[in-house]
Amino acid sequence: MEEFFNGLSWKKFSCILENKGKLSNYPYIVVVNSIVKEVSAELFGSFENSPKIVFHIKGRNFNFKLKPSTSVTIEIIFAGKAIDFAGDWHNAFIKYFENPKNSRNNSLLSCTEVEEISYPMLKYCYDFSLLKEEVTLNFLNPLSFTPKRKHSRTFLNNQMFFNLVKKRYDDIFQVDFPEVDLNKFFVNSNYLSYTEIKKPSISQGGSLNYINGCVGNLYIKGDLSEILPYLILGAELHIGNRFGYGYGYYLFHPKSIGFFDHNFSNYNYIESVFIEAMDELDDPDVHKEIDKNLPSILQEEIVAGLYSPLPVETFTIPKNNGEKRIIEKPTFRDLVVQKMLYKMLYKPLESSFEYESIGFRKGLGRDDAIARINFAISKGYSYIIESDVEDFFPSVDHEILMSIVKRIIPESDIITLGLLEKFIKTKYVENGNVKIRERGLSLGMPLSPLLSNLYLDAFDEAVKQYDVILIRYADDFIIFTKDEESAYSLLEFAENSLGEIKLGLNKAKTSVKHISQGFNFLGYNFSGDGSVSEISTTPNPFRKPLFITEPYVFVGVSGGRIEVRKDKNVLASVPINRVSDVLLLERGAISTQCIKNCIDNNIPISFTLNSGYYITTIKPDSRSYYDMSSKHGHYYYKLSEAERLSVAIEFVNAKIKNNLTFLKKRRYSEKRVFLELETILSKLQEASSLDELRGLEGKAARIFFGVLNELILIPEFKSVRRGRKEPDRLNALLNYGYYLLFSRINALVRAQGLNPYLGFLHSDINNYESLVADIQEPFRIFVDRLILRLVNNKSLVADDFVQSDNGRFYFTGEGRKKFLNFYELEFTNTTTFGESSIYDMVYVQVLNIKKWLNEGSSIAVIRW
Repeated sequence: MEEFFNGLSWKKFSCILENKGKLSNYPYIVVVNSIVKEVSAELFGSFENSPKIVFHIKGRNFNFKLKPSTSVTIEIIFAGKAIDFAGDWHNAFIKYFENPKNSRNNSLLSCTEVEEISYPMLKYCYDFSLLKEEVTLNFLNPLSFTPKRKHSRTFLNNQMFFNLVKKRYDDIFQVDFPEVDLNKFFVNSNYLSYTEIKKPSISQGGSLNYINGCVGNLYIKGDLSEILPYLILGAELHIGNRFGYGYGYYLFHPKSIGFFDHNFSNYNYIESVFIEAMDELDDPDVHKEIDKNLPSILQEEIVAGLYSPLPVETFTIPKNNGEKRIIEKPTFRDLVVQKMLYKMLYKPLESSFEYESIGFRKGLGRDDAIARINFAISKGYSYIIESDVEDFFPSVDHEILMSIVKRIIPESDIITLGLLEKFIKTKYVENGNVKIRERGLSLGMPLSPLLSNLYLDAFDEAVKQYDVILIRYADDFIIFTKDEESAYSLLEFAENSLGEIKLGLNKAKTSVKHISQGFNFLGYNFSGDGSVSEISTTPNPFRKPLFITEPYVFVGVSGGRIEVRKDKNVLASVPINRVSDVLLLERGAISTQCIKNCIDNNIPISFTLNSGYYITTIKPDSRSYYDMSSKHGHYYYKLSEAERLSVAIEFVNAKIKNNLTFLKKRRYSEKRVFLELETILSKLQEASSLDELRGLEGKAARIFFGVLNELILIPEFKSVRRGRKEPDRLNALLNYGYYLLFSRINALVRAQGLNPYLGFLHSDINNYESLVADIQEPFRIFVDRLILRLVNNKSLVADDFVQSDNGRFYFTGEGRKKFLNFYELEFTNTTTFGESSIYDMVYVQVLNIKKWLNEGSSIAVIRW
């Protein structure tokens, strides 16, 4: 191959042009392009008839603007068919500037003679003692190419790159250039960036010069023996199909040019990240301990190679099922360095991820999954593989991950590579002992989500090569195929692909089914008729409510997590993207930064008294929220009394029927009770006013409370009558459970932009959230059912309550925690409504009301 290139030659000359100041606002490559076109048109009658020539501003990028009375060097190259008229073109170029009209904007200060250049002469210009396993092409002028579908605008693989190179030289020299083994090297286009400019044409008034493509560093890594001659030649003759405006011009560096490490020498950059981290850290105790000279200290340690992360602090917090969850928390100094790395790495790494990956990526989310699922079904993909990676984060293999990192990060970014390896292998403290992390990624590390997508990128690439549609959100994924046989074949292939990176499938969550059976993904429920629900009927399974029950705590944020602290002890630490809503059930303080982060992540924050009585909700704000609220009010006040009454009847009807369902499921045998409740049901439609309807609802409630009291087997929990202020344990339990349900519904209603005060059954006076109370009615039975079970099973006992001076009963601290655990398990259990939980159906009820507003349909009220 070297012999072939040694036979190549071309001609070139260089000149120095001075800008006289009239075209200073133009990128100078536009000026040069106009001159080249005019000289070629003068010589050949038109620019289109002239052979292609190559030109660039030496060492300058396409957006470079030449200041008045300054000069720059232009190189003009003739190869292939163009070589024969190099001398004539050179003479025409000089003559062009002899015309006063042409020289009024630019002066030709000097011009060399045309010389012949050969490949050996070009190669001699470079110091190949610097050559290792990676070279850098620094594109100063855009590299233009057709982007690959479902990839970023900067994506280039080996085949695409070589096609750009070979086709250009085949066309220029009119010979067939030799092929190369594409498996010997790797083209890393992560560090290119797409750019474009529009400028009015100089030579053609009224038209625009439109220059676009990719600029920046392109890295070629691996065995470079075959591709290297092409890269050297391209520094002179450029690459790509376009010749105007110096397209495809790059500087060739026979070594890797670092991309990241310079940031660590930039004090202003380190300081800006430090300030950002300080703003996000709202623990006043930690603030006091932080050395304000930390940016200087970090800079000195990192540049000198002395920086090492400290072992990560670990602590446990209780899970709802009684088990313990291990939380890892890096020190503040290490958090600052990780944030620096994340900010530097995100964009380059993000550009390499596959279209099929939507988790932990800015601008992508569950709505994109919906669109892609709709597309898959519309294209006839009728079978689906549901699965996820078993125990993903703790199972990541460090050796494999570092090999991927070293493939992507430029080899001369020694500091960056070293820091990444140190953080991946960060030690941790467990029970006071420092332990080595042999595998896995720390869930407390800001870099972990980014590195997880990098680790699974090869899996995405492997699966997508088949006629399937893959959608992956972190370690959770679905694959669409067109037939059952392909589905099982792909399932085996997916398992083998994960095995190559030492991961496995979660067998318990893996299935193959026809889409007619329906499926769930990312909290969305897809119906069994093959169509996709427009609106989710289940909350996000990754998000759970955060109950705060300890008094006098401080709620803040740290490293992307919501932390609940008391007396310097961390009581809870939850990734903010796993929280659906925050409910403060005790007195405490919450930081403004925490409130901001919750608002940014669409997380409502609700406050109650320690009795559970609802106070208010801080909700995310948006124009759509106010538009919906306005629409709700306008629609509501147009309703007649009869229309409001009919809706109220539906809520009472659902409540009584749900109570009857409960009694039937318990095999309650008192026929009188059934007869009385069914008689009330039959009278609902005859109610002529809200007062009459409320009377019927109250009568049914008294009957059912009598039954509930009768079913209580523990004497300490028996009650005389139902009432908010009645001094007994049963009423205290019911009140607290109803308050919790009310607060959750209130937050959901407000988050959807609905006005919580516009109810149908309950009174709309005294600032009472009557709509929330309406929605609550059919779901009260689930609070009743839970309390009955907890009391009779002695999961709650009399000692879980204390009696105040006024005779009322309240939970003890431990009693309340116990009840909240049971409550959350009950309301998130997915067996109550088939595959949906009580909370799921509460959410559906709120959406049904929103649908009523948007579509003018009747309000469908949930029945058990």
